[in-house]
Amino acid sequence: MNIYGISAESPLAQQISVWSKEQKGVREYRGVPALITARFSEAYLMQKGSEENFRPYLLLVGAVRSAKFAEDAPKMPYGIDGVTFGTSGTEIIYRYQFSDDELKELVDKGYFSTTPPDVPSIFTGASFEELPMPIDRLLILPPDAAKEYDGDNPPLVVVDFGDLTNCVTDQVESGYRLGSYFEPSPAFVKNAAPIHNEVEEVVEAEPPEEMFSLDEEPETDKQVEERLYEATVAKRTVEPVAEADEEETSEKTPEELAAQKLAEERRRKKAAADRLAEELATAKPEPVVEEEPLAPDDGYI
Repeated sequence: MNIYGISAESPLAQQISVWSKEQKGVREYRGVPALITARFSEAYLMQKGSEENFRPYLLLVGAVRSAKFAEDAPKMPYGIDGVTFGTSGTEIIYRYQFSDDELKELVDKGYFSTTPPDVPSIFTGASFEELPMPIDRLLILPPDAAKEYDGDNPPLVVVDFGDLTNCVTDQVESGYRLGSYFEPSPAFVKNAAPIHNEVEEVVEAEPPEEMFSLDEEPETDKQVEERLYEATVAKRTVEPVAEADEEETSEKTPEELAAQKLAEERRRKKAAADRLAEELATAKPEPVVEEEPLAPDDGYI
C-alpha cells in the first residue's frame, strides 16, 4: 500500500515527532533502502574545481514526489510499501556524474567549443523514477494505539531523507545515461560542417585520367627533361620550315621577287666577306727572309 507521507522538514512533522514520544505503537526505522521518484525544475551543466581537473557534471534541482521501499528493506506494518508527498514534495539537489564514455560523447558534441551544447529541456519536465536514495529516518504512528490499523484511519508516516542538498549519482547507480540526451551544439556543427565536407570532397574526388595510368610506369625526372628538350627542338625546327613554306606558297609581284633576289645576293656576298675577313684574321704571317746584298761590280770577272 502506498500512503501519504509527511516530510520531516514540515512544521507538522516536528509536532508529530514530539507527540509520538508519548504514544504507544510508534515504529521507527533508520537507513531504510528506498527508490525515489523526482521531478526537477532546474538543470545546469557545471564543472568541478581544479583538484578534479574541472570535470563537468550535471546539477539537477527539484523535489521528491514519492518513494517506495526497496526489496531489501524491512517489512513495514500496515502493508505500507511506499509513500507519496504533496505537489511541492521534498526539495532535492542532485549531482549526476558523467562517465568517461559520456564525457567523450559530450566532447564530440562540442562541449569544449565556444558554444557548448544546451542542457536538454527534458530534464526539467519528465519524472526520474527509481533513483536510489536511502531514508535516514522513518517514523510510523498508528491512528489508534489501542488497536491495529483497520483501513479506516490511515497511520501517519514521517519521512526524513537527511541532507538532500548533496546527493550524488551516476549512470551505474541511477540506471540513466543522461549524457546521451545532449544534442550537438548548433554552432559547433555549423563550424565543423564545411571542414567535414571539404575532407569528403578531397577523398572522393577522382584524379584526371591523364594524371595516372595503370599500364604505364611514372616518368623519372631524367625522362621528363629529355621529353621537354625534344619538344623544344622540334618546335624550333618546325617554325622556320612553316614560315618558308608560307612564303613560297604566297603570290609575289615581280618587283618583290627582284628585291628578294637582290637581298639574298647581298646576304651571300656579306657572308663571303665575313668568312674571308675571319680567315685573314686567323692566318699566320709568313716569315720575311732577308737577302744578302750583292757585291759591287768592279768590272772584274
